[in-house]
Amino acid sequence: MIGAALYPLATASNEILLFPDGAVPGELSGCTPEVHVNTVYSPLYTGLEITNVSAPSFTPYLVSNGTGAAVVVAPGGGYHILAWDKEGVDYARRLNSMGVSAFVLKYRVPSGHGSDGFCQRAPNASLPWAWAPLMDAQRAIGMVRHRASQYGIDPKKIGFMGSSAGGHLTAHISTTWRERLYARIDAADDESCRPDFSMLVYPWKLLKDDDKTATELSPELPVDAETPPALLVHNQDDPVAWPTGSLEYARQLTLSASSSTDAALPPSTLHLYTRGGHGFGLCQDGKAATPAGGFAECCDWTLAAQRWLQEIGAAPGWPAAPCAAVWNTKGGRQCEAL
Repeated sequence: MIGAALYPLATASNEILLFPDGAVPGELSGCTPEVHVNTVYSPLYTGLEITNVSAPSFTPYLVSNGTGAAVVVAPGGGYHILAWDKEGVDYARRLNSMGVSAFVLKYRVPSGHGSDGFCQRAPNASLPWAWAPLMDAQRAIGMVRHRASQYGIDPKKIGFMGSSAGGHLTAHISTTWRERLYARIDAADDESCRPDFSMLVYPWKLLKDDDKTATELSPELPVDAETPPALLVHNQDDPVAWPTGSLEYARQLTLSASSSTDAALPPSTLHLYTRGGHGFGLCQDGKAATPAGGFAECCDWTLAAQRWLQEIGAAPGWPAAPCAAVWNTKGGRQCEAL
């Protein structure tokens, strides 16, 4: 088993609020309490979901024997809920097993302008769609980078990843990092909030007007030569987030990289699988089973991710042999040498 024996899983510390004294930019009044929903996806898995988030935070999962790299993890959930365990904590622990630290981001949901039924947020037509999660992502990267020495991480190796809506947020922060959407709070906001690399897993709503046939990205996602390199993972049969969005994002990254003067910029990579639908996560709940039984190829995406992270210097080591995905005794898919 690659990584797991060398890098024991970290223990989460207490969550850390992004904005001090409850002064969250754009939040006005009327917020109902945060709601935690324990959802059983299948007999194999029980996952925690969260909604009504108005006090954003992150929770560190730290390892000290890797490369110093860390990833801010944004769970998905359609900008309505957060799939906290399935696409947040479980991802952090998988990254830890690779020797990479993680910070699970509890960003504001539901998201929208004005009243969203749970909170009153400041209406402002000049702000982009899903502006509250973007503010939270900007603040989180700045805080993690500012506290890098405290956390024992490398401030030049901070990535961002997310699934579904978290994938959109990953693309959003990767392309909209030059200026904060909120007024400066403290020294953390003097740090760059540009991720050094990104990982988008079945990202949602990347295309203009969410049109699967569009050949343009959504206007809030202006890819250019300074957009960080990305790993993209998608299934061709995804009925929720169009795989053409990942294809277009990868195409524009490739075109931008070809015009970049930064020779040290690592390449991006795209893994387009045949089937497995949407929301498969780490295949914890058995949703990505094939009609013939067993699990779809997409369930091995973390192996591809690990090798890409190793290639860009974010994860330690390099596989000395091919691997086969197997189920371990705790029900998680792992990799062991053939």
